[in-house]
Amino acid sequence: ISVGFLEDPTHWIHLPSTIEIWTSHNGVDFELAAKRKNRNESQSTKSQIKSFRFKTSKDFRYLKLKASMADNLSLKNSILDKKPILAMDEIFLQ
Repeated sequence: ISVGFLEDPTHWIHLPSTIEIWTSHNGVDFELAAKRKNRNESQSTKSQIKSFRFKTSKDFRYLKLKASMADNLSLKNSILDKKPILAMDEIFLQ
C-alpha cells in the first residue's frame, strides 16, 4: 500500500504525524494492519508530494486509512484565522 500526501507549508498544508491502515474482510470488523509515525518536520517552503509505503501480511477486501495531524504545529507559521489541513494525493494497492 502506498499513500501520497501533499506538503505546502506556505498554504498551511502539512504532512500527517501518524498514518494508520485498517483492513477488513466484511467491511464491519476492522483490524489495525500497519501504523507509522512521521517525525520529519520539513523546514522547506516548497510544495512537494511525499509517499508513505506500508506492507500488510493479510489479505483484505476493505481498507480504511486514518491520517492524524500533529497537535503542536510550528508557531512561526501560525495564523489565527487559518487552520492546517492534510491533502492526500493517491492510494496505490499492489
